[in-house]
Amino acid sequence: MKLSVIIPVYNEANTVERLIDRVALVPVDKEIIVVDDCSTDGTREQLKKIERKYPNIQVFYSSPNRGKGHAIKIGFKLAKGDIVLVQDADMEYDPADYPNILAPYAQGKALAVYGSRFLGECRNMIFPQFFANKFFNFLTNIIHGSRLTDTCTCYKSFRSDIIKSLPLECDGFEICHEINARLLKGGCGIVEVPIRYFARRSSEGKKVKWKVFFTSTYTILKYGLAQCPAARMDNA
Repeated sequence: MKLSVIIPVYNEANTVERLIDRVALVPVDKEIIVVDDCSTDGTREQLKKIERKYPNIQVFYSSPNRGKGHAIKIGFKLAKGDIVLVQDADMEYDPADYPNILAPYAQGKALAVYGSRFLGECRNMIFPQFFANKFFNFLTNIIHGSRLTDTCTCYKSFRSDIIKSLPLECDGFEICHEINARLLKGGCGIVEVPIRYFARRSSEGKKVKWKVFFTSTYTILKYGLAQCPAARMDNA
């Protein structure tokens, strides 16, 4: 079972090399795909250095800046592994949790596995972020009749054929809610496992702003209540 790690990157010059070093050390069969969303802070220069350090890493340089969702979609298209996982480059999530996320696949129990911050260790999350996460969980679960504890987690993983079947449209942070809706509408049971999370502040480079609350709410309602193509479960 091979893992494809998709790393969307935008202006993470201070952390991207440390993060990739950590990913490379995780003892699982994997490929690493980095998609740079037209960074302007020296990240691209860092990635050129990383390409020399790790020749097997695939780096895609996107232009112009289109958003995290667009970068993730590029990564999904490039992925060749059996399982696909999204990894932020900001050091909030610990790649050492990969084996915990992969375990349900090895046991033949999952089509999609999310790493839940609220089932595991969640540090430094400020109240507005906590409230928004709990609100999105509540709204998603009410619409879909699900019982997810962390709909906004970065650590979303999927069987490759499942995620490649989704006709994803969103280009921004709200892509995570579109993915949730399409999976749940398709009857894909999402398994959650505990992970560790160490939140950073805006002063440390966190990019999620208050307006994302409104675009995310709209996305949950749009894809949750409207008729839209869902994940294909015919090969599950």
